Amino acid sequence: FAPQYMEKFGVRKDAIHGSPSATCRTLYEVGPTEVGVWTCTPGSFPVKNRPTTECLHVLEGVFF
Repeated sequence: FAPQYMEKFGVRKDAIHGSPSATCRTLYEVGPTEVGVWTCTPGSFPVKNRPTTECLHVLEGVFF
């Protein structure tokens, strides 16, 4: 999960609070299944409904 291997998205334009900046990296992708790593700096933004399911584990920080 080294920073140099993460794709940078920059600060989210739809941020509600703070300046959340995200990075990600896809580790596995076969058919409809995709596994990856996502990071985000502090802040908040709206989450849109989507037809997929997402599962996450918080490794550091707070999620609410």
